[in-house]
Amino acid sequence: MLPRALKEIGDGLERRRAQVLGEIQGLSQRQADWKPGADEWSVGEVLHHLVVAEGIAGKIVSVTVKRTADAGSLLPYPSDVHAFSWQPPSPDDRWLVRVPEPAAPTYGQPIDGLREGMTKQGALTEQVLQRLADLDPRAVSAVHPLIGAMNAAQWYIFCEYHMHVHLRQLRDLTADRRFPRHE
Repeated sequence: MLPRALKEIGDGLERRRAQVLGEIQGLSQRQADWKPGADEWSVGEVLHHLVVAEGIAGKIVSVTVKRTADAGSLLPYPSDVHAFSWQPPSPDDRWLVRVPEPAAPTYGQPIDGLREGMTKQGALTEQVLQRLADLDPRAVSAVHPLIGAMNAAQWYIFCEYHMHVHLRQLRDLTADRRFPRHE
């Protein structure tokens, strides 16, 4: 059982993940691969990026926890913490930045595999959150290439925000008048 503050993070991620999966439910491979322009992402690329980016976040948090544990500086989970906070870098839900190279998507990924990847990534994130329940996530910090230092809890709050940004992008793509509607 996760402490309340980590459970709220996990629940937020799962709600957002369900929204993303709901948005792409029933899309064909052709629809997933459609791009509005040469320099714009397809639905599939957005999904691939989300899966890869959340996986990278999990690896970064896990490695940082291990290094902190190896250094003997892990603190126990703070029983007095009821929520963790983090402020988005932009109030605009179209936060436009260059994608860090390790999280760059690959075009043409199978849509069924991307759906499955989103679901599997949720289970992997849950495992990392379970690990964070044994320590003070505020004492474990790693640098994001665009945002700067964030503690372990903030990395996952960011992941939920990140999904929110790309959910808007998915909705914009599927609402585009040129989007292939019928298969």
